Amino acid sequence: SKSITAVAILKLAEEGRLDLSAEAFLILDRLKPKNDVHPDPRIWNVTIRQLLQHSGGWDRNRSLDPMFMPREAADAVGAPAPASCETIIRYMFMQRLGFDPGTRYAYSNFGYCVLGRVIEEVTGRSYEEYVKTQVLAPIGVTGMRIGRSLLEDRGENEVRYYDFSGTPPFRSVFTGEI
Repeated sequence: SKSITAVAILKLAEEGRLDLSAEAFLILDRLKPKNDVHPDPRIWNVTIRQLLQHSGGWDRNRSLDPMFMPREAADAVGAPAPASCETIIRYMFMQRLGFDPGTRYAYSNFGYCVLGRVIEEVTGRSYEEYVKTQVLAPIGVTGMRIGRSLLEDRGENEVRYYDFSGTPPFRSVFTGEI
């Protein structure tokens, strides 16, 4: 989905609706952290371009990848599990960046989570709706949908998601079930 997200972001830039130099978290004003949370001040300087280029400041190899910690992120901010993207963003306001934004590359699932919320903010539509109607439908793609977190919400023929980082038995990334 990262390439699809990038196409959607670049389409918005091409239409003049989004500046790639804009600070992403200033666009996501509705997701500002609670008053008792003091984020790493560098987060306010992360640009759309840096998120696209995996240079936003997060390094999953040196700290964490919050996209694979939905239960922990939800618990940390007092939200229901599994965590929504908005919850994960609020959780990441509680974490330090691994490096100054724009200074190096580090693959970031989280950066693309943020870009998805930027798409929603700029368009006033859900990520899925915007991508389906503005990116996929014009090229004849009609059968795609967003994967779901919970097993009972899976679409027909959707895979089950497992955490293979440990030893068997493997647990669901989202529910912790075997």
